[in-house]
Amino acid sequence: MKSKKILFSVLVTLLAAVLFSLCMTCLLELAGIALGAAIDSHILRQYPRFLPFCIAVGFLAAVLLGITVWLSVRKKRFGWTKRTLAAALVSAALLSAPLVAAWTALFRLLQTRL
Repeated sequence: MKSKKILFSVLVTLLAAVLFSLCMTCLLELAGIALGAAIDSHILRQYPRFLPFCIAVGFLAAVLLGITVWLSVRKKRFGWTKRTLAAALVSAALLSAPLVAAWTALFRLLQTRL
């Protein structure tokens, strides 16, 4: 039973890390688009579908992250304490840093290929 709780904690932490990194990547890309559009107005014409893509994917990831955290907090049957939840969220934030680089690389690949 204890191994199931540990496995569940690891899976929720990884899911939160992936979703948080995707949210941050979309936010950073949108900030870059906004700054690029302010400096050079051709950036929006160069990749016209990338702006709505970032908005949609970022919003969806934020909603899924909120649902994940909400379910983790609300479900008492998981047996999480406040300390366990805090450790999972801090671990997810730390794990998301390298994932932002991976998402950014994937977004660049999508921009050049599509």
